[in-house]
Amino acid sequence: MKKQQKFINEGGINGLGEALVNQNSESFKELKKMISAHSQGQPEARRTENELLSIRFQIETYLNEESEEIIPPGTFIEKMIQAIGVTKGRFSKYIEYDYSNLIAVLKGRRKINPDLAIKLEISSVSIQSSGST
Repeated sequence: MKKQQKFINEGGINGLGEALVNQNSESFKELKKMISAHSQGQPEARRTENELLSIRFQIETYLNEESEEIIPPGTFIEKMIQAIGVTKGRFSKYIEYDYSNLIAVLKGRRKINPDLAIKLEISSVSIQSSGST
């Protein structure tokens, strides 16, 4: 007789995005602990890659949801810079973008122009493929 597998989250979070997730539920807390424990055992490059992927999902969620909250684009860029663990100055040199202009974008005083958008996309692809800067 085949032993039935026990599901920690039976009938709960299914990953399909079809319903709201109760972040206070025991199943969600258990899932969060399991993910955190698994993450700690991964190499730093893989954790950075996961963090960048998380930021990408945050951006996509923000763009797809109907919310009155406005999050400046610089907020997401700042998270990306922190995730890869470099200074803003080093990042601006890496993407060949003027430091003062980058700071203005991060502070919301300047919009992201097509040139910067392309540089950010190219840098995120190269960072993810290399595992670090």
